[in-house]
Amino acid sequence: MSMREKDVIVKTEKPIVKDDFIQAFKMLNLLSTDNVIVHTSMSKLGYIIGGPVTIIEALTSYFQDGLIMMPTQTGDNSNPAQWEHPPVPKAWVQPLKENMPAFDKDLTPTRGMGRVVEVFRTLKDVYRSNHPIVSFAAWGKGAKQLVENHPLSPAFGKNSPLGKFHQLKGKILCIGTDYDTITY
Repeated sequence: MSMREKDVIVKTEKPIVKDDFIQAFKMLNLLSTDNVIVHTSMSKLGYIIGGPVTIIEALTSYFQDGLIMMPTQTGDNSNPAQWEHPPVPKAWVQPLKENMPAFDKDLTPTRGMGRVVEVFRTLKDVYRSNHPIVSFAAWGKGAKQLVENHPLSPAFGKNSPLGKFHQLKGKILCIGTDYDTITY
C-alpha cells in the first residue's frame, strides 16, 4: 500500500461504492439519455472500492442510453522545447523529437489525465479521436461519429469532438473536480 493510498483511507469515513455514484447522478437530475463529458479526480473523492473501474461501471450503467465522452490528451506528443510541466533540458529536445513513438489512438496512453480516463480509453466499444495531442474518447449512442475526423486545427473547433458535443447540448459532469480543470 502506498503512502498516498494510506492517507486516502485514513481520511475516508466510509468507502465509496458504485451505487453512491449512481445516487449522486440521480440527485443531480441527470438522465440515462444524457450526453456527458466527464472529468474526474479520484484523489479528491476518498477511498473507492474498485477504484476507476467502479466509476466507469457506474457511468456506463447509468448513462446506458446516452453518451459519455472524456478527454484523452497526450501532451507529450507536442514540441518538447515548449514543455513546461515539467520542462526538459535543452539537450533532450532533439532526442525526444527523433525518438517519440508516433501517436496511435489505440495504443498511446493518456498523459496527466488520470486513472479513470485511462481505464475508460481501453474499454470495448470506446472510440478515440485521431488527434495526436488533444484526443477524446467516447462511449454510447453516436460515440464513433462524435470522435471521427477530428481536425488537427482548430483542435477544439466546431468540427472537433468538443464542437460536436456542444451541438448535442451535452452536459459537463465533474466528479471530484471543478470547472478550473476541465477541457471544454
